Amino acid sequence: MTKNFYRTKSVVLIALSAALLTGGKMALMGLPNIEIVTLLIILCAYAFGLRIALPATLIFCIVESLLFGLNLWVISYFIHWPTVAISTALLKKLGATKDYMYIILGVLLAAIFGVTTSAVDAVVASNVAKINFFVMFSVIYTGGITYYAAHVISNVVFLTTAFPSLSKLFLRAEKQYFAR
Repeated sequence: MTKNFYRTKSVVLIALSAALLTGGKMALMGLPNIEIVTLLIILCAYAFGLRIALPATLIFCIVESLLFGLNLWVISYFIHWPTVAISTALLKKLGATKDYMYIILGVLLAAIFGVTTSAVDAVVASNVAKINFFVMFSVIYTGGITYYAAHVISNVVFLTTAFPSLSKLFLRAEKQYFAR
């Protein structure tokens, strides 16, 4: 495979992955904090690596910003979703081969999402209201705890039921797509 052909295939796969992330998010949009994006980013980073997953994730964040407007959640997205891709790629680079390792990673990152979004909101709100950051953080985090719980539970369900079989499918697709 020539270098230009490889690059073209990579660009196409990045675009398809970003579209899959956006479509997956839109498909479940009516269910509060139930999302499949974590699973899809983990699968993409696991099978295709950061060269595909990171640009696809960043495009997803940009598209979400364009569709839903700019607000504080955009900062959280640009922190969280690339962290999911980077953490997954790092775990694979460290030689993790067991499905449960990626499932645990996804669930932990889903739990951290609530902390990240609350922290970003609390930084701004505490400065505007002149209230201690930790007080503001605890109020914001406590107010969103049911949403964070739904987020974590949905990720437990999606990751435990889908990652084992889809990871094999994505790895097979990667081998076929980039076959030399």
